Amino acid sequence: RFLHARQPHNHWTFVRLGVVAAMASDGGTLEDSFGLSLTTASSKCAAAVSSYYEAVLAYKPFSAWAVADDATSLDARCPLARVLAADFAFCKGDASRAKTLLEECAAEVASGAAATWTWRGGRYVKALSRGCLE
Repeated sequence: RFLHARQPHNHWTFVRLGVVAAMASDGGTLEDSFGLSLTTASSKCAAAVSSYYEAVLAYKPFSAWAVADDATSLDARCPLARVLAADFAFCKGDASRAKTLLEECAAEVASGAAATWTWRGGRYVKALSRGCLE
């Protein structure tokens, strides 16, 4: 079952079982299940990010958290997907993978490529990097 809701700026939102994957018809940023902007053009990546939130917040089995890795495979440049995948890797004891993901993000920040990220994505990268890399 889907509920269609019209939003400003030509956005369509499809709500299915409480998970939002907002698709911008103009190719802009998408929204997660909380209605916050994500730096991705992939509706599947946005849905995977939302599924990660649901898995963590609903105390689902740890294996359900693996959807964070799916998000990075759907959009390898999405900073929030990489932060969530780093969080998942760190929680499962794979500090090397977490470090690699966060170092990739830090390299984008240093090169200026992060200028297109949402404010939130940049802050999550900065916060998790401080906790894991410093």
